[in-house]
Amino acid sequence: MNFLKHIQILSLVLFPACLTGMEQGSWVEQDKHGENISIEWHKVTDCKTLLELEEQLMPVSAEAFADEAIDLRNFLLDDKFQIKKEFIEIAEGLSHGDREELDAKIAISNTDRMSRVGYLRQMFLQKFEKTKAVLLIHSKHVLNSIYFVVTAKDKAGEVLGLAIFNINSDDCSDVWVDQLAVLPKAQGRGLARLLMFSILKLNPEIACIGLNTELWNVKAREMYTQAFKFTERRIKDFTVWFEHFVK
Repeated sequence: MNFLKHIQILSLVLFPACLTGMEQGSWVEQDKHGENISIEWHKVTDCKTLLELEEQLMPVSAEAFADEAIDLRNFLLDDKFQIKKEFIEIAEGLSHGDREELDAKIAISNTDRMSRVGYLRQMFLQKFEKTKAVLLIHSKHVLNSIYFVVTAKDKAGEVLGLAIFNINSDDCSDVWVDQLAVLPKAQGRGLARLLMFSILKLNPEIACIGLNTELWNVKAREMYTQAFKFTERRIKDFTVWFEHFVK
């Protein structure tokens, strides 16, 4: 999750007062097993509310993304735990911050799952604190986008997955998926699809959905292209961009 890259935190132009704040609602879907899943959504236009929602969902994100380090290890590293020759040039061309993050992911890829979850929670918290510090300075500004934070919950109210959508206020027909996450224990039930395409119910005018993921996230890439019919548009460094045209 490139939190600081994708969350367009501040705008130099204030929205009208009627657009600030938050709206929310829910509906019920069924998963592949016929179980009822509550799809709950929040429409957010202010920084503070968005950060609060993302912070509440941080444990789910950490659990959902913990196994990506294993995918990285299998895809990127050789038997000696070194970056494979075909990827060395890309790794050496990364910015200092991106290389530090890559090295940290490589380091935790050889640890147990609990350690990986702990690392991700710590990383997310650090990014939240940095973002909040900026927010305190510019507390009168609102987001330059409309965000939808969507969760999938079981009948007991447990959050099984989440999606965060970013719609630029200048063009409401395009949406960017900041995050899509489903807990490992809930995967295979069709929740990723329910979450991904929930935005079409929330905004029927959406014409194009965009997102990116890491090169080594092979399962996600196959899901986007094969199950969701996204088109792989380009690859830069270790990032892959996708688009899906709705109409």
